[in-house]
Amino acid sequence: RHPDMTNETPPNVASRTRLDWIFILLAIALFLALGLRAAVSIGPSLEAWWQHLPWAARLGGLMPADGYTWNAFLEQRFAGFPLMIEWLQGQLWRLTGRAETTNLVALGSLALFVLLLRVRFKVPMQLALLGLVAIPLVQVSATGTSADLPANLALAGAFLMLMPLYSGRTLPRLHDAALFFLLCALAAHARLELLPVVAAVFALGFLGLTWTRLRRGKEGSRRIVRVLGIWIFSALAAAVIFFIPAKNLSLLGDPLYPFGLKAGEIAYSGPQDAYELRADGLARVPAGSESAPVQTPPIDPAAPP
Repeated sequence: RHPDMTNETPPNVASRTRLDWIFILLAIALFLALGLRAAVSIGPSLEAWWQHLPWAARLGGLMPADGYTWNAFLEQRFAGFPLMIEWLQGQLWRLTGRAETTNLVALGSLALFVLLLRVRFKVPMQLALLGLVAIPLVQVSATGTSADLPANLALAGAFLMLMPLYSGRTLPRLHDAALFFLLCALAAHARLELLPVVAAVFALGFLGLTWTRLRRGKEGSRRIVRVLGIWIFSALAAAVIFFIPAKNLSLLGDPLYPFGLKAGEIAYSGPQDAYELRADGLARVPAGSESAPVQTPPIDPAAPP
């Protein structure tokens, strides 16, 4: 309380406090409802039963590799995709004996993101949770097996951590840099398609760390040593973050296997749809086809709807 304030609490402060408690109770009730739904049911999503649960069962040691036959499409994805989310799901499934607990990975990622907003950016947890769950796609994904929510929340956290790296008021703290690289690694090991975006965010973070150290660090050899330390730290982080594309390139000849990749004169062919880096972004084109724009057929106004 400000020292000039009297012992009497103004009505507006009391009403804000009551409103805060209403939001807190709503957030607790909502999170418990999401947790209950995640723990007792598995949605009818084809992706859950067709891809994530079989992968989690194999990675959790619940099913041998020859216990469930996958088609070539899934085998190719299993060989090239990051499998961190499915591995965590498999461990939960093995420890609890319930396949429904695989949903708790996505819900846990939502809770950790809310905690990040509270601890690092002082956002009230109840407001952060209510605001995120107000997005229908977040609400649906929070109780499912898809890797989309954990991957995108990790990437969003990495974006947010760019702010303290570029603030310029003080030198970036070591735990801020470590948290930034950790979030980049989580995003890269959760969703293969996010790798180009993760690479761009990683580059921005690396430049921010270097720039602030050169701009605000002490003069002389000590500053050079600290910059070299940042570069070594960043190189070690990059080895972890980009392990999947490096492994795919070394073993399968394509960093985004099973997808192909075209970037100017550099081209990698994959057995499934290709990605092409163009001036207007990352475009997906069918494997073996030309990267021409899709032609929309003319609409016949006389045709029935």
